Amino acid sequence: MSRTFACCALAALLAGYACSQGSPGATTTTSGNNGGGRAGSLQLSLEVASGVNVDSVSYQVTAGDIPAPIAGSLSTASSSGSTFTGLINGIPAGTGRKIALSATASNGATCTGSGTFDVISRESTTINVVLECRDSGGAVIVRGTFDRCPLVSSLAAAPDTAPVFGIMSVSAVASDPEGRPTSLKWSATAGTFADTSALSTQYTCTEAGTQSITATISKADGSCSDFVTFPVTCTAAPDAGAGGSAGAGGAAGAGGADAGGSVVGAGGSLGAGGSGGVAGSAGAAGASAGGAPGAGGGPGGRGVDITGTWASRLQTTGRLTVPIVGATAANIDIILRLAVTQSGGTMNGKLDICRLNTTTTPDASSLVVTFSPAVLATLSGTGSVASFTPTVGGAVPLPTFTIHSGVDASGGQVDSDSDGNPGVTIPSNIGGVLQLDAYVGLTITTSLTATLTDPSTIDGTTSFATDGTVFGSSNPVLSSGMISVTPSSNAIPFTAKHLAGDVPCSQVVAQFP
Repeated sequence: MSRTFACCALAALLAGYACSQGSPGATTTTSGNNGGGRAGSLQLSLEVASGVNVDSVSYQVTAGDIPAPIAGSLSTASSSGSTFTGLINGIPAGTGRKIALSATASNGATCTGSGTFDVISRESTTINVVLECRDSGGAVIVRGTFDRCPLVSSLAAAPDTAPVFGIMSVSAVASDPEGRPTSLKWSATAGTFADTSALSTQYTCTEAGTQSITATISKADGSCSDFVTFPVTCTAAPDAGAGGSAGAGGAAGAGGADAGGSVVGAGGSLGAGGSGGVAGSAGAAGASAGGAPGAGGGPGGRGVDITGTWASRLQTTGRLTVPIVGATAANIDIILRLAVTQSGGTMNGKLDICRLNTTTTPDASSLVVTFSPAVLATLSGTGSVASFTPTVGGAVPLPTFTIHSGVDASGGQVDSDSDGNPGVTIPSNIGGVLQLDAYVGLTITTSLTATLTDPSTIDGTTSFATDGTVFGSSNPVLSSGMISVTPSSNAIPFTAKHLAGDVPCSQVVAQFP
């Protein structure tokens, strides 16, 4: 496909030898075999469109019975918009003569045209040929296809109202009209999901208010998606009740039969401890000698203090996609530090990545990246939830943490490690043959589902997603691109241990030699 800059109208007049000669100012140069015998001549009238300058037009006349092409050129010495004529003599009479014309315009465009004519002795024949001029530009062919996307047909939540840290069962009905593999992803304005990719899962409220829950289905490659959003209500968690009152003292033991009696007074029964209260006082002694005092009531139950530092290590596999290397298997090793504090009615958390090792499975394109202390110091995120009373065996609602390093929330570049380069600088070794410093921006999102196993242990699962942008590097071979880390599981198991006080990352890492 090309753009036509100009069209030159060419009138070709075939006549016998009695035709008049060409008009002044136009010349022709002819070569080739004229075939002898009866012949005709070709009179050309060439008009050049306005804005196009053509200095000469080359021609070639061929036919099956003409031994060699009759070729030559017409010198026009033109200016824009002129009309020129010329005469080609010695064309043998016959049918199926073909003329091919070519020229180069002053703007560099290539002009071509062709036509077929018959030469009849002593008769005139007129043909019209269009000389088309094209630039050297290329073309693109676009072919489109129709794709019927997967569809979310319904969503349900039961119940659709729950207190903060309460659980709802949510489910979606989704399918692909063409039966292709699909993937589902749950998301919400606040709150966590037990499994973000299952059609049916559990949603936990973490913030009071109306929250929007969204189910998105797409083809397995992530394209052609559909989503449905619906609201649920998370109500404020009730305040913890006051401690119960002291348990009543045990009843007095019954007296013995007499001073020397063989019957011993029974001890008083236990005083029941109030919920969260102090122990009940001891029962009074039996009236008779030998009556044992009743034992005091047991203490009421109370919550566990989880403020301080929690340390955990995640080890899993997944897929790492980066420029140059492409997608490759990866071994992922992360040490996390979670600092928990409480302020008024809010439980606050600060999540730090103290160590992050991502090593691709060794092969021809293996990749090893190094996170320096300066970069690790930027891998931190905060979150908060409403205060709650942790109990052994109970759920520990944790917020979703989002970490931005080398990039702000809107995707803009930030020199987070203050080294003068955009983003953060990550030394990278590609296949053992290429070493460079990549300047990148990272966004890491982590959600955790946890249970307080004992006063010093939290067990649960976590899911995380990492996306990044390459802003440049120390080597021209890498100037831009996208990064993603996809774990092999959406529910990576973890165990976190409690450390008293505000323990720094260096001491947390020492817990995992």
